[in-house]
Parts: sequence; C-alpha cells; structure tokens
Amino acid sequence: MVIKLDKMISNKKKIQIKRSNKKLIKLLSGCIFFVVFGLWMFFYPETFISTIFRSILFIRIIGGTCTLFASISIVIIVHKLFDRKSAIEICENGILDNSSAITFNKIIKWSDIYAIEKQKVLSSEFLNIYVQNNKSYIEQINNPLIKCLLQFKLKNKNSPITSISSASVNIAFDELEKIIMDRFQRFKTFKQFNDDEVIF
Repeated sequence: MVIKLDKMISNKKKIQIKRSNKKLIKLLSGCIFFVVFGLWMFFYPETFISTIFRSILFIRIIGGTCTLFASISIVIIVHKLFDRKSAIEICENGILDNSSAITFNKIIKWSDIYAIEKQKVLSSEFLNIYVQNNKSYIEQINNPLIKCLLQFKLKNKNSPITSISSASVNIAFDELEKIIMDRFQRFKTFKQFNDDEVIF
C-alpha cells in the first residue's frame, strides 16, 4: 500500500531523501559568481586596492583561492545534479550520506555513532555525526582523492565523520534533523526500526 502525504510517500523499509535541483542550481549560481569575482580580483587587483587591501599580491592570492574553491564546488554540484542516487538514506543499519561534498558511499552504522550534534555556521545549519572509529571508515574508501581529503578532515579524532545539511535536499533542516534524531533515538532505545519507507 502507498500513502501520499504532501511530499511523503510511505512504503517499506527505509527513508530516502532526494536532492533538490532548485537548491543545487542556486548553489551553482553562487559558485559561478565567486569564480567571476575571483578572476576579476586576480586579473584586475588594482580595482580592489583600499585602506584595508593595499597589496596587489595579497588581492591576487585571495582571488586565486576564491576561484579555485568555487571551481571545485561547481564540478561537485554539476556531478550531484546528474547523480540519480538519493541524497540521504536512513535504514535499520544506519545512515548513508551522499549529499555532502566529500562522501564515501558507505553506511554509517547506528552502532558506531556515539553522538549527533547540531551546529550553526553563519546562516547554515549542520548535523555533525561522530563515530567511535573514524579510521576504520577511512580504510574502506577506494577513491584515493576522497580518502586523502577525509584523512585531512579527520586528523582530529574528535572530528565528525560527516556533516549533513539540508542545503541540497528536498526538505527543510528542522524536518531533516527530526527524522535523523528520531531514528537515532529509536535505535538507542529499542535497537530496532519499524517497517516504514518514506521518499521525499
């Protein structure tokens, strides 16, 4: 039986949260703006000379850095736009996060998670997921670039294995937080799930 409620389709076994192409296109537009702005700073640094920014070299470094990171983000966002996988999957075993820039397509097991914390950076909100054994997750990664980036990110053993936001998915952050925290609490309390599958 399939029950439709707003954006929700109820079925069996797991929760799948899809990407929002609208949100991704907005992010892509922002990144293109930063590429153009960064190139402008790099090639025409004298335009930005002021009492705060007096060094042409410094302005060029900022412009080059801005262009580099925005260009990398564009590649990632374009890839996500054509990726047909769910952005986030939540099942009886754990969470599979395919929404973030650095993902490793492995289920983060509920049994490995010891904390989930909300964090706000400027206007963006994240759910930081902490596991007992960061190293064992890194060892499972085959992609050398992703592996290297995660090793750098997780130098501190208290760093979250992933940070999930609603920036590219089909639901609001509060709803995403409620779903994940509810499932985590159910696992901790009952060590089992009901048989619902929800697709947003």
